[in-house]
Amino acid sequence: VPAVRCSMVYVDETMSRLFVMASHDNPELDMLEIDLRKYPEIQEAIETKQCVIIEDVCNHPLMSEVRKYLVGLDFQSIIVVPITFGADVLGTLCLRTARGNYKFSEREIRFCTAVARASANALKNALLHRQVVEAAADHRRTGEKLGRILNNSPDLILTTDNDGLITEFNRGAEKLLGYQKEELVGEPYGNLLCEPDEALLDKVRSYGVLPNYAQPMRTRSGTTLDVELHMSVLKDEDDNVAGSVWVGRDLTALKAAQTKLVQAEKLSTIGEVISGVAHELNNPLSGVLGFSQLLMARHGDGPAVRELEKINEAAQRCQKIVKNLLSFARAHKPERKYLGVNGILEKTVDLK
Repeated sequence: VPAVRCSMVYVDETMSRLFVMASHDNPELDMLEIDLRKYPEIQEAIETKQCVIIEDVCNHPLMSEVRKYLVGLDFQSIIVVPITFGADVLGTLCLRTARGNYKFSEREIRFCTAVARASANALKNALLHRQVVEAAADHRRTGEKLGRILNNSPDLILTTDNDGLITEFNRGAEKLLGYQKEELVGEPYGNLLCEPDEALLDKVRSYGVLPNYAQPMRTRSGTTLDVELHMSVLKDEDDNVAGSVWVGRDLTALKAAQTKLVQAEKLSTIGEVISGVAHELNNPLSGVLGFSQLLMARHGDGPAVRELEKINEAAQRCQKIVKNLLSFARAHKPERKYLGVNGILEKTVDLK
């Protein structure tokens, strides 16, 4: 076809942006974006999905706004053939001739239409290929991002298939249990449990989610860790159960702290009991001490004085023990003062 310019234009999915894919007068051109408003003939072909033929740009009403520009380029006739695939317009094939009363013949129009149809198949295949490549890249980026999230989590995260074989084992799980991912992928989850529970996956499938599930787990060195697991079913893209996901946290230190807290509470309660008992003992001891001293003063050097002294000494000793118990049970604010080391040692021995 004796055209001075032949180009192929791609239209994006929104039908709002145009890109010149190829132009015979500029082989290096690659996806040059152009303004659709400056090409009314292309816009008409896209909207009507019909071939647009402009025999003379100087007289055709469609070209009124761009006529001066086209005349300056010495164009006379234009043919725009839409490149369609099914109901979709993928682009256009555009040919322009120089001035000289040239008109496109019926044979040339049929030929351009056939080229546009052939180009549509090639273009659709190229677009599908690009979509597949972009989708694969998106999946790869998503997979890499999820992998970073998985491996940077401090919690234990592992997945199993429907047969109970481990399919994922993150770095948090490696640090917690001491195993390497390569050692456990493909192995049954029961290898990690201190007490194998073959019905565990059935429980997860039955409930869908199994939260706060306390499960002792075995480390590579053989020690036992108290792990709290949050377990749920893992589904595939068709919403079918494909396995399970475990997220766990080591509760060994927490349980030890809870045990110490319970013991501290017990000691606090014992202290309160000791304080109450000591107060109750103080009253009768005061009576024993007071009356023994009165009897000692009344009998003077009589035969009962020796026995009264023994009673008084025993009562004083009991009072001293009660005083130490009260000191032990009461909370004292810290203070700085001079103390004799011997006195501290004597009180400690007495308490012992």
